[in-house]
Amino acid sequence: MTILLTDQEFHSFRDLVQARTGLDFRARQREALDKAILAGLTQSQATDLNAYSQQLQAAPTDSPLWDDLVASLTVGETYFFRNPSHTSALRETILPSNSRQKTEKEVGRRFREDYNRKG
Repeated sequence: MTILLTDQEFHSFRDLVQARTGLDFRARQREALDKAILAGLTQSQATDLNAYSQQLQAAPTDSPLWDDLVASLTVGETYFFRNPSHTSALRETILPSNSRQKTEKEVGRRFREDYNRKG
C-alpha cells in the first residue's frame, strides 16, 4: 500500500468527503481516497492540498469539482441485471422478438430508447 497523504491530510479529506457525500472511507480504503484526492488536486489546478481543500469546502456538492471527485471515488453500477425478472424478460421476450424483426444495431437503439423513455 502506498501512502500519499499524511495522516492529518487523509483524515481531513476523509471527514470532508463523508460530511458532503456520505461516502465513508476506512483505513483499508485509504489508498483509493489518497489517489482520488491527488487526481482531483491536479484537475482543479489548485496549488496545493490546502488550496484544493478550500476549493472543495467553498464549492457546492453538485459542482463539477465535487462531481469529478465523487466519480473517481465510486464505481458506477446498474441494478438492472441484479433482478432475475429483468434478465428473463430481456432473454425470453425482448431480444428474441426484436432480433427476428430488426438488425442488431436497431435492437440496441430500440433498447436504449425504451430504457431512456422509462428511466
